[in-house]
Order: sequence, then C-alpha cells, then structure tokens
Amino acid sequence: MTGRTSGNNHEARLSIIFYHPKNPSNIIDAALIAESVAAPLYIVERPGTPIPRGVRGREGVKVVKTLVEAVQAAGSDYYVVLETYGYTCVDELVFLHGVESVALVVGAEDYGLPLRELEKLPGDRRVVAKIPVGVEGSSYNAVFSMAVGIHYVLEALEGERAEPMGRYNLVDFLFK
Repeated sequence: MTGRTSGNNHEARLSIIFYHPKNPSNIIDAALIAESVAAPLYIVERPGTPIPRGVRGREGVKVVKTLVEAVQAAGSDYYVVLETYGYTCVDELVFLHGVESVALVVGAEDYGLPLRELEKLPGDRRVVAKIPVGVEGSSYNAVFSMAVGIHYVLEALEGERAEPMGRYNLVDFLFK
C-alpha cells in the first residue's frame, strides 16, 4: 500500500465512510487508519453508540447522522462499498484508474450496509466489492476489511494492478 502522503496526496482522491459502527475500538482504529493515508473519515453515527472522545472533533473526522450527509460531504466521483454480498472482488478494481476521487464505504460490524442504504448511492458510480473468504458467508473484522479495501482502492487509483487475492491466499498477501 502506498501509505503516508509524504509525496502522494490521497486527501482529494480517497475518502472513507464508516456506516453505523458499533464497537468503539473499531471507531478509533478506523480514525487512525484514515489518518495514516490522509483520507477524511465520515462516520455515520449509529443511534445509541457514542463516538469516543478521542475521535469526535479529531481533524479529518466528521460525524454525520445519515449516509446521504456522508456522501454529500465526501463529494466523491465513485463509491466502493465493501460488503459480504459484493459481486466484484477488491482485486478487480483496476477500472478505477483515472477516476478523480473514490469513497470507500464500510458497513456496520453486525449488519453491514443494508440494501435500502446502498440504493442511496449513485447506481452508475458505485460498485459493491468483497474480500474473498475461505468460508462462504463469513467475513473479516470491519476495520481489517477497511484496511484491505484502502490498499486495493489506492492501487487502482494509481493505475497499478494489484496481485489477485484468490480465495485462500490472504495470509500470504498480508505477510509477504
């Protein structure tokens, strides 16, 4: 992954939307990951789940009430939704090369991004992507998925062809 922005400006290229996060630790981790790639993080607040003090008001983090607010604030040209019901693998996002800006959308840890919310994203400017897993129907932690998604989106935006993940080689991918 490209990482910090010492010479690369990802701020205008990548935004992250975290829809209804449940776990305060995941909210903190998401803020740290977003900061590490200089991507603004839009948190769609989950009713009844407080946003940790260290995250609320942090530079680069905006807490909003609805997905529509997050989409308007991000103002991205394209949306990549990470979801277990995705129809494109994250290593197939090479078509994003040349797109000016992308928002990576990650759903709630326990129920993802409901279809009624997905429909609020522009249909001609979105893709629902998945990270291949060894057991059908299982998934990874939301923040882990976010980190993998960031890697593939940044690779695609920079015109690089990321190595295909395949179905079972995620451990090899992470620890090369």
